[in-house]
Amino acid sequence: MKTIGYIIQKEFKQIFRNKAMLPIIFVLPLIQLIILSNAATFEVKAIKFSYVDHDKTSFSRELIDKFNASTYFNISAEFPSNELASSAMLNGEVDVILEIPQYFERDLVKDKKTKLSVIINAIDGAAAGVENVYINQIVQSFNKNAQAVLMQPSDKVNIPKNIISIPSFWYNKTLNYKTFMVPGILVLLVTMITLFLSGMNIVREKEIGTLEQMNVTPIKKHQFIIGKLFPFWIIGMMLLTIGLIIARILFNVPMVGSLGLMYLYTSVYLLV
Repeated sequence: MKTIGYIIQKEFKQIFRNKAMLPIIFVLPLIQLIILSNAATFEVKAIKFSYVDHDKTSFSRELIDKFNASTYFNISAEFPSNELASSAMLNGEVDVILEIPQYFERDLVKDKKTKLSVIINAIDGAAAGVENVYINQIVQSFNKNAQAVLMQPSDKVNIPKNIISIPSFWYNKTLNYKTFMVPGILVLLVTMITLFLSGMNIVREKEIGTLEQMNVTPIKKHQFIIGKLFPFWIIGMMLLTIGLIIARILFNVPMVGSLGLMYLYTSVYLLV
């Protein structure tokens, strides 16, 4: 055990003497955790929304008002024709184009159904999928209100009640993406840093020739491996602790469950 202790002591001295390694150990992971946790988001906001209203009726204005009231859409412009709106999307000025056809209100009153044309800039496929969900939610809300307004008194007697589902979100009640994104990024950073540092340290030993010197000493292989890897295991656990503190204070990630069990699994994971 004394031999392993001497090797560990030597490794810590080498780590703290290496000025290039210290920022990689303590500064870079924390900066990456803060930046990546804010950058890696599935939320889509400030969508540049434009529309072409061929109908110009109270129903079409009500539909546009619903988009305007949404926190996800910013109405950038109204275009007189679809060609001008498409040109604006080509130039990157808009993300979504809603085209309301002529006789939109008349068809809705007469036939209780009509069609809307929606053009979405799908260069970013993930963002386009989220935008499509937002649009469908707003259109469905408008359609529900419109049907209630257009319904005749005789129809209201026999109409079935609407079925409303009330979701209960377990483990992430506010649907905050950082609740699962921050721990995931933290695990990746701890894994990458410990693997990178241990590999870089062994390569450095090979370059300066001390690895050959260690081979001719009476130090056994298991003592050498444990002495080399144990300091980086300690560093990995330190990074995990600092990352958890940042996740709790800065990102308000709830800490639920046994921290001791988590540290136990992490220690085994880093050793493997």
